[in-house]
Amino acid sequence: MAFGQKGPGRPRGRPPKDPNARAYSVDEGVYAKKKLDSAGGSVLDPVLARQSMDDVEAALQQVRAQYEQNIDQRIAQASREREAIQEQFNRLKELRVTHSEKTLMEWKRASEARQRHAIESLNAWKQRAEHAEHRIRELEREDGSSKAPEPSRGVHALEEEVARLASKLEVARRERDAQMQRVTELERNQQPTSDPSDDQQAVRGLYEDLTGFYVQDVAVCNDMHNLHRYEMHFTSAGYHDLYFALEESKLELPTHHSMNPSQLRDDLVYIPHLDEVRDANLLASPTMPSHFLEQIRFERIAANKFLGALQRALKR
Repeated sequence: MAFGQKGPGRPRGRPPKDPNARAYSVDEGVYAKKKLDSAGGSVLDPVLARQSMDDVEAALQQVRAQYEQNIDQRIAQASREREAIQEQFNRLKELRVTHSEKTLMEWKRASEARQRHAIESLNAWKQRAEHAEHRIRELEREDGSSKAPEPSRGVHALEEEVARLASKLEVARRERDAQMQRVTELERNQQPTSDPSDDQQAVRGLYEDLTGFYVQDVAVCNDMHNLHRYEMHFTSAGYHDLYFALEESKLELPTHHSMNPSQLRDDLVYIPHLDEVRDANLLASPTMPSHFLEQIRFERIAANKFLGALQRALKR
């Protein structure tokens, strides 16, 4: 088809206008009404806005107060744990030093004090002796002559003072040497009896690290049967700490026949040491049975099972 020729298809020129469009543009009331409706919907109520802000601030204050409370609780718990660790360290330190070691340390301190006093006295006597000798030489120079006169009374007194101080100095030196030798002998004799062997210490440390049960003190509670009381402390990562005692005991078992003598069974008595402040988390733990909070008597051969059940109950 040639250029400019009319034919089927889209007509040339711009499309015809929509008659409704002109009517819509002329009707300003409809446009103004829609604009007014949209503007009215975007206005906020001041009272509602203020109430929303107050609610947000109250929620923030509550969250802040709860956060500060959690921080205070953690600080208090850390302080209690630090005090418990310090107390345990002090007890272990006291257990490490035996009575004989304390006696030796006190005697050694007194000996060192006497030795310092003896050294000070020796120095003072030495100065006095030197001063006396110097005075004698001065007097000899003053009274010296070709005829070699007889020594004066003052010279004789000074010579006697020098001899007396020299003898005291020698006695003090001998006493100091004897005292130092005695201290050395006591330390050498005390060392094998006071300190346990390295192997025993290593084995005990390994058992305590493997089980988490530490023996802090041992005392005799019954001299007749030679029964002991063990002060224990359980501590391990992921578990609650617990202070308790295990006391050895004898239980008399009844017999069926009156002719047979009664039998004694070896038992252990579990005695917990609980504190409301220190063990607050343990007392509130849902995994801790109530019977572990009281005394329990059990047979000694079942100690392994009992301690295993106690350890499971202390899990956080």
